Amino acid sequence: MRICIVSSIGEQTCQGIYLEIQPGSRDLWDLAVFDNGQPLDVVDFYQKEMGGAVRFNPDRHIYTNGILLANRLRSVTHDITVVNSLADDYPFDDTDVVIISTNYVTARWENHLINMLIKLKKKGIKCIIGGIGIKKICEKNKKRFGKIYELVDGYIIISDNGLSVMNETLNRLFFPIENKVIEIEDDYDLRYMDYSLEHIGNTLHSKHTALITQTGCVYDCMFCCYKEKYKKHTLMDINEVKKALIELNKTNIHGLSHIRFADESFNIDNSRVIDLCNFIREQKFPFRWSCFLRANNITDDLIGALSSSGCDFVSIGVESGSELLQRLMNKNIDLPKLKHEITKLRDAGIVVNISLLIGFFGETETTIQQTKDFIIESQVDLAKINLWSPAQNEKNRALFDEYAFHRVGRTWRHQTASEQDAVRYVRSLYFMDSDTAFIPPWCSIFDQWPVLSSYDLSQREILEVFRKYYRVSKMSYQQP
Repeated sequence: MRICIVSSIGEQTCQGIYLEIQPGSRDLWDLAVFDNGQPLDVVDFYQKEMGGAVRFNPDRHIYTNGILLANRLRSVTHDITVVNSLADDYPFDDTDVVIISTNYVTARWENHLINMLIKLKKKGIKCIIGGIGIKKICEKNKKRFGKIYELVDGYIIISDNGLSVMNETLNRLFFPIENKVIEIEDDYDLRYMDYSLEHIGNTLHSKHTALITQTGCVYDCMFCCYKEKYKKHTLMDINEVKKALIELNKTNIHGLSHIRFADESFNIDNSRVIDLCNFIREQKFPFRWSCFLRANNITDDLIGALSSSGCDFVSIGVESGSELLQRLMNKNIDLPKLKHEITKLRDAGIVVNISLLIGFFGETETTIQQTKDFIIESQVDLAKINLWSPAQNEKNRALFDEYAFHRVGRTWRHQTASEQDAVRYVRSLYFMDSDTAFIPPWCSIFDQWPVLSSYDLSQREILEVFRKYYRVSKMSYQQP
């Protein structure tokens, strides 16, 4: 069977995201650097500075779900091709089955999916669709799901994972199909994560990649639904993580420059992280790496292990410099202690990025000033500002009632702040006087830094690219 696995669909550039958003909802996009009326992200900006062009580049974001699926399905009877990011003109030559993942989608992906399905139907190619994106469409947009349903000659798997039924689904794909939709509840299984690139086409041998070593979260922040999405916290066996690193390094024809550990909180178990750091150092891997750290679990031993094993940068979810908001968000970070730990991380040669959440219940001019004070006193290298998106669930319902949350047209308001207030607060942070470089609110350091690393830039050179982007964006904003 000739199988084509599509890891991700949609437009891969920030220009695509910008064009997808309604003009009236483009708050904060003006904080970007623009070129010919289109926003640039940090990588675009660097390419333009070096005389290059912004273009479709499937190497910009590496989605390892396609690699993992290909290795799981591999057999003597299957000829498997993995496509990381699908261009509109992809021909699907010599293909019997297309497997489409919607776990990692980008701008205008639903239109991209429908156009792809029309092409597959004309060519008589069977199809299997799965992932979080198609599950959300099934739950929230029955009309759009109905259109997709009619175009699919195959199966639609409604599940957060779906790997448990993949082989069975493939085996019955060419028999009469009675029920296209397969609904299952299965947990993400970390026991069969084969990251080897030995049988994967050269186009996916990027110099940067991502590795996930755990799912779920032991923490329960009031604004986050991650713990609800994954019902339990699961760790990948540490020996399997080490094996994955060896395979990624050994089988990549280009050699790895950067690995992103994509766990929500990499240091839930510090002893495990330190063991892994020691392994990375002992193996003398050529790559550098990055991760998310939980603020209230940073120790001197952890910092030493990160530094000695080539950790380029860490990102810490601080959210607010206000003790009140720390309690309301159920973050409960010891902010004075964290300031000292950030200093230690930077002194150890690790770049520190923090993420902030603006507009949550209790947000006021006073809490914003407290956040500014934290940034100045901690001297973080980079900061990412997120505008709070109100998502009500069981755990935070009382806050929605207590703070009298309500919607006004397309915007929202609660007792202490409105969406307009939150946007104003974001701007005041972005233009504050400090040595910290702010990343535009719609841009992730994890989407940018690894790519710049693959251009053979050093840690300090990459940090300077971010700083230059920030300086140019502020100057551009102030120009008439």
